[in-house]
Amino acid sequence: VQIASLNLEKDRIVVKNSSSDPVPLGGWVVRGQMDQTFRFPATYVMRPQSTLTVHSSKRNKNAKNERKKGEDSFLANKFSLNPNGDFVVLWNSDDIPVSMKSQGLPAEEVRAIEAEFRADFMDDEAPPSGNCGMM
Repeated sequence: VQIASLNLEKDRIVVKNSSSDPVPLGGWVVRGQMDQTFRFPATYVMRPQSTLTVHSSKRNKNAKNERKKGEDSFLANKFSLNPNGDFVVLWNSDDIPVSMKSQGLPAEEVRAIEAEFRADFMDDEAPPSGNCGMM
């Protein structure tokens, strides 16, 4: 499971399960750069080969109308992306970061954030560096 994309303009995050197995996301959390959080419902299980979208309620009052067929979506009351740039981390129920994504931030700032995460999670549980954040 990983963060597939951020949309700063529409204030939403897309999460993808690329595996052929369902993944229980109860206790998983998405955290933004300003310590805003969205916690997945305790009983939520993400279907295999599926995506889900987390919409901020601040700018997506009609998010249900934009929902894609067959895709789960959540409306987050206390979570919003910074339209000028943000860095988002998906944490599993063991409080280990499993995916990170940034958009709109200077490369130096992204490198500094990634270095901080590498310092905190130097063992095998740390996600490998990838695209525009650690993935």
